[in-house]
Amino acid sequence: MGWSILPPNKVWSALPAIYEKWEWATVDNVIDRFKRHLPDPEEIEEILNKDSPYEILAHEMLYKESFNKQDENILKEMGYISRPLINGFYDLQFRGFIPLEQESKEQKKLSPVLAFRGSKQLLDWIDDFHPMGIGFNQFHNGMKDIELEIDAMGGKVDVTGHSLGGALAQLTAAFFPSKVGTVVTFQAPGIGSDKVKLLRQYNANSSDENQVKSRHYRAIGDFVDDAGEGFTPGSVYEIPVDLKKVEHFFKIHHMTFPLKQLKELREKYPEKFRQVIKEIEKTDSSEDSYELKQQIMENLRKVIGTDRRVLAVSSAMYFKENLNSDDSIRERIQTDPEFLRTRKTPQKIRIIDTLLEDWVSDQDIDTVEKICNSSASKAEADIIKQTIQPQIVKLISKGQRTRLQLILAKM
Repeated sequence: MGWSILPPNKVWSALPAIYEKWEWATVDNVIDRFKRHLPDPEEIEEILNKDSPYEILAHEMLYKESFNKQDENILKEMGYISRPLINGFYDLQFRGFIPLEQESKEQKKLSPVLAFRGSKQLLDWIDDFHPMGIGFNQFHNGMKDIELEIDAMGGKVDVTGHSLGGALAQLTAAFFPSKVGTVVTFQAPGIGSDKVKLLRQYNANSSDENQVKSRHYRAIGDFVDDAGEGFTPGSVYEIPVDLKKVEHFFKIHHMTFPLKQLKELREKYPEKFRQVIKEIEKTDSSEDSYELKQQIMENLRKVIGTDRRVLAVSSAMYFKENLNSDDSIRERIQTDPEFLRTRKTPQKIRIIDTLLEDWVSDQDIDTVEKICNSSASKAEADIIKQTIQPQIVKLISKGQRTRLQLILAKM
């Protein structure tokens, strides 16, 4: 599938049009369209009780590779136990959280939650600027694993995520709407308008109880939230944060915990809490004014990620680095037949191409051999042969060249 992007020589010529939109969007007659209504105090209480645990899962727990005793106790207090962390390609990470058995029928039933990690490494930032959409590489290479995890959790989950993780949560809802109950995001960008349309169409044809609901929380002033073409249908809450608590400039908004801070205010400084909640702004994510703002920032994001050559080189380099440094992925390729069986042919070709690029180790050849042995059909085997054959002459090591020739001969 081709990429719908601006050619590099047209990028700068597009900037005046983008600026014109931005300038137009700031004049008085458009500012009026950005007026938002305030949620009532009862709604704020419900938000803090319902979604602040999701903020901890998405914003704190997903950035940890493993949990200590304190983490496990926090999860238990919230009513959850953790499933294993799942690592995918392009640094995708997500984890399921299963509700503990409720002690009584009076307790409100919790939903299983699938949480996605946000941008953590440079590879994630490459995916943030992908011209096909934020999170494109991670989601489309991990769709099968995501669906399998949802099914393993019972087939219906809430999805949540912070930053890039919030975009991945929205994409999951758009592609698997019948398997998602609610989307809850924190300081997250939007996704492509075509994906938003998919979910809107699903909701329009579903009963109210089967519709996918969405709540998006953003810290006022966070630039990341303005990327993407739109949010999944639901409510967008803009929450003021205490900037004095954060030292690093970049983290001023994006790494804060708006709901956690509100809960602390409610418990320790009720008067201040009552003042702050009056400043919270609520918008419907489908309002024209909000979508206009999203489109302006999305055009700027696409300009940064438009040069396909830069993107391709960066992506290949960090994909190779990630594959070689992430023992869990390589181990799955080497030891888990099910993992390779569920990879589609283009995904296998992508892995082989990456393994045979630049400096090639004997471990790379071992992994290529494992992929070759997993060929599901003669047609797939022929495609893999055609991929590997031109790469053989590029290898410096005669031993590696001989090994690859023997591998192809056995296929």
